Amino acid sequence: MQRLSRFQFVYWLRTGRVPVDPEQATEVKFNPNHDPKNGQFTFAGEGGPGGGDAVLRTVGLPVTGSPNPQPQPQPERQARTNQTQRARPQSHPRPPAKLKPIRGYSETGADSWRAANDQVFIDAANKFNGERGLKPGDPKYVDPQMMKAWAIVESGGSKEVFLRDPLQVNNPGDYNDPKPQVTGLEKGQLMTPEISAEAALKWLDYRGYKRDKQHRPGPWLGLEEALQRYNGRKDVDRRGIPHRVWYAHRILTLYNAAMNSK
Repeated sequence: MQRLSRFQFVYWLRTGRVPVDPEQATEVKFNPNHDPKNGQFTFAGEGGPGGGDAVLRTVGLPVTGSPNPQPQPQPERQARTNQTQRARPQSHPRPPAKLKPIRGYSETGADSWRAANDQVFIDAANKFNGERGLKPGDPKYVDPQMMKAWAIVESGGSKEVFLRDPLQVNNPGDYNDPKPQVTGLEKGQLMTPEISAEAALKWLDYRGYKRDKQHRPGPWLGLEEALQRYNGRKDVDRRGIPHRVWYAHRILTLYNAAMNSK
C-alpha cells in the first residue's frame, strides 16, 4: 500500500483524489452539492433546480427569472420600532396667541369673546409691518395690542359687531371714495374679523397722511391724528370735545394701560 505524505493525505481528504506530485496538494474545499443546471455550488439538500438561486439569495444577489422574497421584520426589531414610534412626541397645533385684556372689559365667562380676535390682530399687524419693513419704534409700526384696544372702542362692547367687523371699516354710511380703491372692499360685503383688520389698517395708513386736493400724500401725521381722521366724525360732546379727539384718546389710553399692566 502506498504510504501517503501529510500533504497527500490532506489533499485526499479534501478532494477524494491522491496527488501524484506533492506540489499539487494545494488545499481546496470540496463541496459535492451543486446545481447541475448552472454548476453553482449550493448547500446540502439544495442541489437541483433552484438550488443555485438559494445561494444567490443568501448572499443578497438578484436571481434572474425568480421573484425576490421580501425580507420579513424580526419580531424583536419590530417591537423596538413600535416602541420607538410610540415614544416620539406627537406634534400638536400651537394654540392661538393671546393679547393682554383691555382694562374694564372682562374676558372671562360670558365675556370670553373679547379674546376671540387676538390671533387675527396679531396676524394683521405682522402682515402690515412685514410688507412695509416696519420695526418696533418706527412711527408707523402697528402693535396688535393697539388694534385690540381700537376694536374694543369701535365695537362698543357688542359681541355681534366684534365677531363680524370689529373695526367697523365697512359701514354703509362710510362707504365713499377712495375707500373702495384703498381697502379693496365692496359696499355691503360680508365681513369677517380677518377682512376687517386688514382693510382697517390700509384705511388707517391712508388717512394718516396729509393730502392735497389730488389726494397725493404729504407727511405722516402720527398715529393719534390717523385715528382721528379714521373716525371722521365732526360732532362735539357736551364738554365741547370733538368726538374724533375723544375717540383717538380713548384708544391710546386703553392701549397704554394694557401695555403697563402685569
